Amino acid sequence: MENLSIHSYHYELAITKKGFLPSKMKAITQMELLKADSSVKMKMEMDGAYSNYNQISTISVPAAAGMK
Repeated sequence: MENLSIHSYHYELAITKKGFLPSKMKAITQMELLKADSSVKMKMEMDGAYSNYNQISTISVPAAAGMK
């Protein structure tokens, strides 16, 4: 990760009045990736929504997906 520079990260998080759970998120990241003698500058914008709290019964992750 030493070749990745995050220049800025801004986010907005909306929460519900009842339960104080996240409902929406907006994030903007500006970063630069360095490789040998070149670089790539990126601006990433993300919008997300949260839902179905406590309505998912089980999440199974295969052993092959584990960290090495």
